[in-house]
Amino acid sequence: MQLRVRVLAVLSTSILVAFGAAQAQTPGSGTVTINGSEQGPIYPCGNTSCPTYDSGQITITVNGFNASTKYSHAGGQKTSQQLANSLAAKLNTVTSPVTAVAASMKITLTSKLAGTLSNYPLSTLVTHSSLFTHASFGRYPVWAKSHRRKRRFGSCGNGNQAEIQQHESLLLLERSRRESLLLLSLLQRL
Repeated sequence: MQLRVRVLAVLSTSILVAFGAAQAQTPGSGTVTINGSEQGPIYPCGNTSCPTYDSGQITITVNGFNASTKYSHAGGQKTSQQLANSLAAKLNTVTSPVTAVAASMKITLTSKLAGTLSNYPLSTLVTHSSLFTHASFGRYPVWAKSHRRKRRFGSCGNGNQAEIQQHESLLLLERSRRESLLLLSLLQRL
């Protein structure tokens, strides 16, 4: 009988420790900074009767989920903040793997899952009018960095300087890996 009580006590303690380790995991996070301004007008017809502005589309892909928004003079979406707001709204859907908040031309993404399951690939794409040599807007993605550093990008095609402050991530990858190994070790002992 004493053996069963000890085994039960060890089992209960192991489950509580494992549960605590699982709860300690935090969601992954990332940012996308939209930088630039609409280009134009240019006059491809040779006179002022045909003012033409750049137009295109910005797409953010996070863990296979795509959120896109178009920019154009006629459509009224022509500032970095307008584009960031539109993309954040499209990332805040039920099927999206993240939640998004837009502020100061930066979209902050937070995974709906926690731990190593939230190490998502993050990419961006910008298209633009062939009448312009480069896109009006640059985009700079950063996902789940575990340290604090400041990085300055040089000229990004449109001559704009982008400075991204990479914040300490909500997900410290090494810590999550250690927590996962601890949980696995405890479960194997059961």
